[in-house]
Amino acid sequence: MSGNESSNTILMKDNKIIRELCLSYAIELETVQNYIAASVNLDGVRSEVIKKALAADVAVEVQHAQQLAARITNRTTVMNKSHSPELLSPFNLHGLELRNRVVMAPLTRARAGRERVPNDLMAEYYTQRASAGLIITEATVISEQGFGWVDSPGIYYDSQVAGWKKTTAALHSKGTPVFLQLWHCGRASHGSFHGGKPAVSASAIKLNGDYIHTRME
Repeated sequence: MSGNESSNTILMKDNKIIRELCLSYAIELETVQNYIAASVNLDGVRSEVIKKALAADVAVEVQHAQQLAARITNRTTVMNKSHSPELLSPFNLHGLELRNRVVMAPLTRARAGRERVPNDLMAEYYTQRASAGLIITEATVISEQGFGWVDSPGIYYDSQVAGWKKTTAALHSKGTPVFLQLWHCGRASHGSFHGGKPAVSASAIKLNGDYIHTRME
């Protein structure tokens, strides 16, 4: 294979993975819109709290997706000029072989339902992104005490472990490693997730900020 042919092959692979990433984020935005539409049907005080939290986090997520889209566009321009193979070159992560250097960061999905059991829809979502070198899952609560977000998945019951195995098996069959992000919401949680009791944290120090949900007694 000549030098030009080698560069063209690399560029084609670069463009393919960028197209897949762009499609993934188009799906992200559509999912956000659908979730917001579904939240309109929620009623009650707790639901109003959830709606407010959803609106704030969805706005941040959309902004991040837009920023990433801009970076992808910029990356495409750079690669078209340089034909750089670095992004799609293999990488050894302390003994874990990655097919490329694209890492999917954690993205809260809220698709696990009230029982917080990972399901087929979640397995499909992650499998659609299996071309990444490494996937880090959405935040996953380690106990009921760690609740702080509606319908986020858990990893403290056997049924939840079994649910996650659907995703890991699907990704491993495609040669994609996956890490699970563990989560305990601590003082950023809300009493409505804990039967009206204050959230449990590592300290009793109040958080400050516009999107803090902790109720201080």
